[in-house]
Amino acid sequence: MISKRLERLRRMMSCLDHQDKIHIKELVRLLEVSEMTVRRDLNSDYASNFGIESYGGYVRKETNKNILNVEASSSMEESTKLISELIFSEDVVFFDSGKYNGQLIDMINQDVSFTGVTTSLNTFMFLKSKPNCKPVLLGGSYDDLNDVFISHNNDILKSMVYSKSFLTPNGLHDEFGATVETEYCASVAKSVLSRTIEKYLVCSNESLDTVSKFSVCEVGVFNYFISFENTSNPVVSQGGGTL
Repeated sequence: MISKRLERLRRMMSCLDHQDKIHIKELVRLLEVSEMTVRRDLNSDYASNFGIESYGGYVRKETNKNILNVEASSSMEESTKLISELIFSEDVVFFDSGKYNGQLIDMINQDVSFTGVTTSLNTFMFLKSKPNCKPVLLGGSYDDLNDVFISHNNDILKSMVYSKSFLTPNGLHDEFGATVETEYCASVAKSVLSRTIEKYLVCSNESLDTVSKFSVCEVGVFNYFISFENTSNPVVSQGGGTL
């Protein structure tokens, strides 16, 4: 299960905050799982997101990657600073209708001049509140159930190139990847991802190990993960990034 695996990897990372390395057998004891489970966790794609690696019978922090990461114990001020530094002047950024977009947008530095693009009315209003943001609302008829404007003939959506995109799938699963509730939202997400330089996946507890109706992509497509398991203190970690 993804949620349990992420929790074990987070606990491993916490152990390594106090020592350079830890033996796998010690992790087996601390996590109360089998050695095979620990090794599967360490060999999963998610291990690199936390910046840890195994060598011999030990586990240590990776030494060859610059992992962007904020620990769950970090202050809200540190998290806000980290997220605010993700958006630069002249960036063109896509946000979907995810429920954490207001919090993310609020964290963007007020002085940064960027273009914010969305199909969501709620997200548009958050973007509109930023003094140096040029908000762009794409769409046609309004779907109030999913908070998106639907246009099946939107050339702008197909031609725009995004510096960054923030997508919040309804479901995240090892086998089925990122999934959403509607076919239209899936098509928008696919189109945006195909034209995005840096891809951010925004996830929460309720999306983990869940499968929705329509597939978007494999989880490894995203460059970065923003976890809202603790809604007042998001965690950002580095991911794969191949589409």
